[in-house]
Amino acid sequence: MNLATFIIAAIVFIPMVLIIYNQVKKARNGQTGCGCGCSGCSHSSQCHPAQETEIKKDRK
Repeated sequence: MNLATFIIAAIVFIPMVLIIYNQVKKARNGQTGCGCGCSGCSHSSQCHPAQETEIKKDRK
């Protein structure tokens, strides 16, 4: 592997690793993946499923 190939691979690989690390860190802290609030998002029920107590309240 010559120097140019190594540099190009590093330019592609390092940002990918940093993005994945940042997403995992956000997920562990309970933050959203998109960076905005979930109040107006149509997919919020898929990201944050309802608690069992909320489901039981809705069934009554």
